[in-house]
Amino acid sequence: MGAAASTFGGGGAGELGKGGAQNQVAGASVGGALGSDGGSAGRSGSAGSSSAGSSSAGNSSAGNSSGGVANGGATSTGGSSAGADGSTCEASAGLVLGPDGCVPVAPPRLIAPLSTSRVTSHSPTLRWLLAPGTDGVHVQMCRTRACTLPVLEFEAPGDHIQLPTKFKPGVYFWRAFGRSAGVTGLLPSATWQFTVGHHSAKVDTSWGTTFDVNGDGYADALIGAPAFGAAQSQANPGHARVFMGSAAGLSSSPAVTLSGPGGRNQFGVVSSAGDVNGDGFADAIIGARAVDNYHGAAFVYLGGANGLSTTPITTIAAPSGGSFGWSVASAGDLNSDGYADVVVGAPYVSKGGVSVQYGGRAYVYFGGPSGLDTATPITLAGSTDFGGVFGQNVGSAGDVDGDGRADLLVSGQDGIPVGTSAYTEAGRAYLFLGAASPFGAAASAELHAPSEQTPLTFGGAGDFNADGYADLVLGALGETTELLGSATGFGTAGSLSQPFPLLPNTTASYSYRVVAAGDLDGDGYDEIVTSYDSIYTYSGGARGAVSPAASFTPPGESATIYGYHVIPSGDINGDGFDDLVIGAPFADNFTGRAYVYFGSAAGLAASPALILLGTDGPGGNFG
Repeated sequence: MGAAASTFGGGGAGELGKGGAQNQVAGASVGGALGSDGGSAGRSGSAGSSSAGSSSAGNSSAGNSSGGVANGGATSTGGSSAGADGSTCEASAGLVLGPDGCVPVAPPRLIAPLSTSRVTSHSPTLRWLLAPGTDGVHVQMCRTRACTLPVLEFEAPGDHIQLPTKFKPGVYFWRAFGRSAGVTGLLPSATWQFTVGHHSAKVDTSWGTTFDVNGDGYADALIGAPAFGAAQSQANPGHARVFMGSAAGLSSSPAVTLSGPGGRNQFGVVSSAGDVNGDGFADAIIGARAVDNYHGAAFVYLGGANGLSTTPITTIAAPSGGSFGWSVASAGDLNSDGYADVVVGAPYVSKGGVSVQYGGRAYVYFGGPSGLDTATPITLAGSTDFGGVFGQNVGSAGDVDGDGRADLLVSGQDGIPVGTSAYTEAGRAYLFLGAASPFGAAASAELHAPSEQTPLTFGGAGDFNADGYADLVLGALGETTELLGSATGFGTAGSLSQPFPLLPNTTASYSYRVVAAGDLDGDGYDEIVTSYDSIYTYSGGARGAVSPAASFTPPGESATIYGYHVIPSGDINGDGFDDLVIGAPFADNFTGRAYVYFGSAAGLAASPALILLGTDGPGGNFG
């Protein structure tokens, strides 16, 4: 049997997780020793007795509320519901009396934390949308998606609750059943998952996405091979491959190989899309910027219990050309509706007027129960309409102001006017704050590196000082700038490194990349990783990431000319430390390879745990 159901109404906070302690919730003991497999928690009382303390909506009283568990599902309140004419419905079957007779109590729709995201608090707030005719929920918290042995169950009125229980680091799954007038339905919501980190912040929010396409709690890896280096005579359309995570590490062979639509389309610019349809599984978005003579396109593939689908659920055509799909990313949940949104960059959208006519655009597409709405995207632009490539980099900015809504960052370069007919290029990034629908197209802040070098890159959000506000890192050829979030937006900015001297035969626009890499050493602070001729790691701390950086060079052929791709992956092997995949897409005569490094208490291991080799031949650019 699972943990006893309780109505939250007070009590101190204990811990749940591997070996979790007891928790006193509304006078009912919920907890006990929980094994590594998420074994059952202890129960208070027996079937037929209710928890003490404040009651849930419906005023169920002692003696008629069991809240027990049967085969991993919620056991409905005993008794029956009666109509004015004396007709009754069997409450144990999850039925209540409706206008046309007995009807099942409908489940809620989960809203937050968005599935596959990471929460900032060990006692996160859960949010849901009640179904019509219901007044509360019965929630199950589990360590496996099947949820056969919940580690915690409770009943809650309304549409949200902050858990008084402290959860230990790891991946947790949750689902909810509707309640109406004391009757608990038997139909569950979708099962969602979130990751609890090693530090609990006062700011209670969530952001990011772990690419876990089959929902088993292990991060998977999506690696592109867009064939940028393929000869014009080659018909390589580009590929993307999914490698599955497990307790043993990352698989050495892809579980799924996706191919472009045909021709030399540079399909393979990849990212997790988050959960765009609310089914609880991570989805994927893949750009193909050379489709239709470089107008571009993007493709969305849904995750599921059997992994990533091989057929796109959505094909997004370029609204205005411009190498649409040059960059793709999950945007988080910008409008707080419980569905992940995505952003796609098209840096070469033309505006005209001067000798170089590019301005660049980025497009936001909102998620929904059927996936993305491609009919009404939000169009984003930089501050100038010429000489720029706005949209070279796109991605989630996490939640920089801690308001519970995802924020968005788009970068590239802008043409800064010089006189009336010329311009100079400067790296720029634009922050767009999330808001309740509709999400606006106006930038909240314009950011740049101190030297204003171009291009300006970034790589997702992290929490380098573990205060619960998302932080960002910007990079421009060795110059690394850290921006710390706060309740009013960005507070402190710090320079971690100065521009590198150019190496011989180095192409600056490809060579320097920065990412928020996750918590590689399990100390509760996220790290910054940058790449150029080597990999540089800046450790997080109470005041943010610090210099000097530790560095290492992956084995094999040097990737100095074009640098390395650094892919934050989450926890591939479930050991509690975030891991990294480092791509070298120009190694081996542009065939490409990828190195998998596992995190540990000492940080990244000195040697890769796995080396994946490209299989598309020279010009495939795997990694």
